[in-house]
Amino acid sequence: MNTMYNLLLLDVDGTLVQSKEGALPSPRVIEAVRAASAKIDVAIVTGRPYIFTKTVIGALGLTGYGVFNGGAEIIDIATGEQIFRQTMSVEKVREAITIALPYGYPIFNTIGDDEIAIKSPEDVTEVSDKLLIENVPTAEALNIVAALEAVEGTVTHPVSAWSDEDVVNITVAHEHASKRYGAERIMNMLGRSKEETAAIGDGHNDVPLLQAVGLGIAMGDAPNEVKELADAVTTSLAEDGVADAIEKFILK
Repeated sequence: MNTMYNLLLLDVDGTLVQSKEGALPSPRVIEAVRAASAKIDVAIVTGRPYIFTKTVIGALGLTGYGVFNGGAEIIDIATGEQIFRQTMSVEKVREAITIALPYGYPIFNTIGDDEIAIKSPEDVTEVSDKLLIENVPTAEALNIVAALEAVEGTVTHPVSAWSDEDVVNITVAHEHASKRYGAERIMNMLGRSKEETAAIGDGHNDVPLLQAVGLGIAMGDAPNEVKELADAVTTSLAEDGVADAIEKFILK
C-alpha cells in the first residue's frame, strides 16, 4: 500500500480508551499518537462532549480541531472556541423524547458540555446537540433505535456506555451531525481529501466515520458488523490497536 495519509481521525471510547470515566490511553498509544502528530494532522472524532474529552486530548498532546457530541460540534481545542454547531430543533427533540420515555430509561438533553435530565418533552425549550438515553440493555437497544428512526431528519446510534453491565447508550442527533459529517468538515477545513485520510473506530456510530475516509480501520474487538464494513482491522483496545494501526499505516 503506497498511499500517503496526511490526516488521522480517532474515536475515543473503545478505541483510544476504555469506555469509563477518567480512562486514559496507554503509554504505547500516547507515544504512537504523538509520533503521528509530529508527521501528520491528527484529530479526535467522538460522541463525548468536549469537557469530557479534555483529559484524553491533554494526554495525547493534540492541538487543532476536534469533533464532539458525535458530529454536532467542531471545536478548536487550542482555544476551546466552537467553530461549528449543528443542532436539532425543539420539535424534533420533543418527538424523540415522546418515543423514548415509555421505555423507562434515563434521558439527557445535551447542549454543548451540559447534560440535562429530562422527565417530559416540555422540559426541552431550546435547540439541542444530541439526546442521550442511558444504560439500555444491549438486547433491547436495537428495538428502541428502530422506534427512534421514525423521527425524520435525525440519526440514531447505539454507543458504548460507561458501565461494566451489558448495556449501551443511545444517541439521537440531527442527520447532519453524525461522525461522517464531522469528519468531512474537518477534512474540508484542513484541505485534506478522502483518499489521504484514515480513521480508527470501534462502534456502530463509527461506521459513518470509517466510510467517510480513504482508510477506515476497525478495532479488533469491534462488533462484527462494524469490522465487515471497515477497510482494515487492527488489534483490540487491550492490545493497543491504535498504536498497531499507526505503526502499520502512518509511520511505515
